[in-house]
Amino acid sequence: MIRPTIAISSCLLGEKVRHDGQHKRDDWLVDELGKFVEWLPLCPEMAMGLGAPRDTIHLERQGEEIVLVNAKNKSDLTFLAQKTAKKIYPQNFTVDAYIWKKNSPSCGLEKVKIHRPQGGMPEKKGTGIFAEYFKTHFSQVPCIEEGRLTDLAQREFFLIRLYFFSRYKTLKNTYQALEDFQRTNKLLMMGLAPQKQKDLGKILAQHKTKSWEDIRQEYQQIFYLLLASPWKPVRQVNVLEHILGYFKNYLTAKEKKLILQEIFAFKNGRVPLMVPLRILYHLSEKYQVKYLLDQSYFSPYPDEININV
Repeated sequence: MIRPTIAISSCLLGEKVRHDGQHKRDDWLVDELGKFVEWLPLCPEMAMGLGAPRDTIHLERQGEEIVLVNAKNKSDLTFLAQKTAKKIYPQNFTVDAYIWKKNSPSCGLEKVKIHRPQGGMPEKKGTGIFAEYFKTHFSQVPCIEEGRLTDLAQREFFLIRLYFFSRYKTLKNTYQALEDFQRTNKLLMMGLAPQKQKDLGKILAQHKTKSWEDIRQEYQQIFYLLLASPWKPVRQVNVLEHILGYFKNYLTAKEKKLILQEIFAFKNGRVPLMVPLRILYHLSEKYQVKYLLDQSYFSPYPDEININV
């Protein structure tokens, strides 16, 4: 079984590295997901040498620039943060995903407060300085704030992207391996970005006229764009109905209606994607539809992960 490596804000694992000397332990991450992944805990502020407990820091707008400052004495910490980011995220830094602490001036991915030197209501549209650096230099890596993982649909989507990216990274550097990857992940790709799935197929079809290196680079560029595609349940519904079409000659009207009910329960956020997928996988096994049985879509992440707790 693949054990992806996930970088994570270390306070989420229960380490007492917060500015107040406390932690923000996330029980689902530690007690459930932690059984299936390798953690790489990081606290950028501790890496800056600020210690714990410490003065609070925040983003501040100074003219056209956004800087990181000590909220108490107003000392500018931007250069130290940038220097530290280069140190903890070298060019060869490699992980399968990153889980960040929301609202943090160092780690928040979105809606981080940007203060004004003269006071007043802060803007809520900043990005933590370390998160911004990481996204700029490692844009292909799936990232999410821990707050987003409280939503069942986003939790499931994160797991799908995590294991999809991890499988891609472990591929052998051969055309055959990439072709097999494309074939067995076709339905998963269709659920993320159907046009990009077609584009990837077209790139592979050029193997007789282009070098392997050109194909590999073009494929990777489009694959990263596909991986970054937003979660749209309607696309998953399209794929689920496409799969259901394989059994139109086997199912009664009542059976089809019951399956469609589960598909639309997923669409409306009442059940996770795995509920209709397990029903359709059972049918694939029952009627031995080899093409479907080969698809990673039916098990995009380990079945043992309990996403409901």
